[in-house]
Amino acid sequence: MRKLITFLLIVFVGIQSAAQGDRGAKPVDKPPVKTKDRLALVIGNSSYSTVSPLTNPSNDADSMAHYLRKMGFDVLLHKEINKKKTKEVIADFQTRLNEYEVALFYYAGHAAESKGENYLYPVD
Repeated sequence: MRKLITFLLIVFVGIQSAAQGDRGAKPVDKPPVKTKDRLALVIGNSSYSTVSPLTNPSNDADSMAHYLRKMGFDVLLHKEINKKKTKEVIADFQTRLNEYEVALFYYAGHAAESKGENYLYPVD
């Protein structure tokens, strides 16, 4: 009986060690990132005045914003925005970044790359 109790104790300690990792890590009381600490900027441009309009970006932005909110993100959603508004919302996003631990930028619309530089097309 004593051998059985010793064996079970060794197995229990082994299971606990495996669950905590080889370094004896203790469980974390809170998740590493609070849901209040997530910010997303979502832009969807479909209706262009100078290039061909697109069908899906505005809807894609809505869907992405919906799922990001479900995942605990504070979402800044902007659709069909011109150059001036694009600069404003990106500047606002940059300003807010200091308040958050996690940031995500999602863009749906026309974009281009030229000489190693990437450009997003506003609707105008």
